[in-house]
Amino acid sequence: MSAKMTTEYEFADLTSDYASIKGNTIIKTPDKESFIDVNGMPVKYDLQGSMISIIKVDKKTGWIIEATINQEINGDAYIKDNPKMLKGMKLSMTIKNESAIRN
Repeated sequence: MSAKMTTEYEFADLTSDYASIKGNTIIKTPDKESFIDVNGMPVKYDLQGSMISIIKVDKKTGWIIEATINQEINGDAYIKDNPKMLKGMKLSMTIKNESAIRN
């Protein structure tokens, strides 16, 4: 599935070693009415969610020292009537992802 992600970043903190940046992201499926082929079945997605990022950047090098990213997406997937699934189906979905990046 494809998703449109819009992020706003803000300067959060400054220490002697690093600068901290916070990102707030809104996630949405761009076209809720279009079906795509998934394993030979037409599926459309109606999902939305958010992602929060905290990024620490080394003041001297500009490289990321560490980052934590928490993402949560909720909504539904719809399988259209087809020869493999005659009555179609609605699937409620929750996607949670936690990522950590360390130097």
